[in-house]
Amino acid sequence: MLLSKIKTITIFLAALAAVATSCATQHRSETALRRENQELRRQLDQLAPLQAENARLSNQLAQLRRSMPVMPLQPRAGSNGPAGSPSGTKEEANITYNFPGIPAGQIIDIYGELSGKTLIVDPSANTGQTLRFKTPKPITRSEAMKIIETALIEQAHLVIVQAPGGALSVVPLSAAQR
Repeated sequence: MLLSKIKTITIFLAALAAVATSCATQHRSETALRRENQELRRQLDQLAPLQAENARLSNQLAQLRRSMPVMPLQPRAGSNGPAGSPSGTKEEANITYNFPGIPAGQIIDIYGELSGKTLIVDPSANTGQTLRFKTPKPITRSEAMKIIETALIEQAHLVIVQAPGGALSVVPLSAAQR
């Protein structure tokens, strides 16, 4: 009989230990979930002002884009021609542009094709800047290069300069003026 009471007590203590372990594990999990929940609420509280600021900036950008006309560009007065362009050759006026918004990087690629030269883009050059321009009539390759140079300078603050080895380099206007 003593043996059966000891077995019963042992089984009871084992069950009690299992329940206690389960409760302790559940308590740790709930505590961790509470901490995670608090952190998520804190992040959510920070998100609302950021979303409002994002919406405000998006609206400003949209208004700015609507207010920026697509202006016809003409080559800069007094320009000696694009960097590395051949002079004295008769060119056909067969190029037209209508870019209501194109990244400067794509314009730089077009310039490279027109010039037939390698363009080295300075890492500090902002090639993501959106350019807007169109040509009112067909233009020559040289005129197209001049217009692209003008657009890069006036709208993206980038300039194309002669680099060593016959390549062309695209740098921020501020760096070229130093």
